[in-house]
Amino acid sequence: MNVINTKFIKTFLASSLFGLFSPCLFGDAKISNLDDFNFGLYSGFGNLRNNDNICINAIPLENYQVTFWGSGAGGAFEVSNGVDTLAYRVRFNDRPRRRGGTTASPGIPIANQNNASDDLDCPGGLNANIDIRFRRRDLQAANPGRYIGLLTVTVIPE
Repeated sequence: MNVINTKFIKTFLASSLFGLFSPCLFGDAKISNLDDFNFGLYSGFGNLRNNDNICINAIPLENYQVTFWGSGAGGAFEVSNGVDTLAYRVRFNDRPRRRGGTTASPGIPIANQNNASDDLDCPGGLNANIDIRFRRRDLQAANPGRYIGLLTVTVIPE
């Protein structure tokens, strides 16, 4: 039986030296409502999948790009038990739904996203989704253990 427990963090990268409300050439962006993903115990059947609706905010309101890095070698999307690694897939949707979106590659920006909120609290509701999936065949081939990983998410106005 495999235990998958992944810790994900969020990174904000956008003119942090200028402050969130200071006018600057590049604008500012923020991710909020990003939760840890905990996949629990694997039953031995099917894929493991989890997703999180988040809020992406951009000031001024404009397109943005989002980039993901995993904790595997070269930023690969992998969790580890200290000896073995287990790959996962990341999909990003600039709408708050799991279906659709773009499959991410480590360190490669997903550009031209356009559903940001111009309010820090996303009063219109959450506006994007991150979907994580472990494939059945990888899970069934993995050695038992507690697998932990880190996913870094960066959003930058375009």
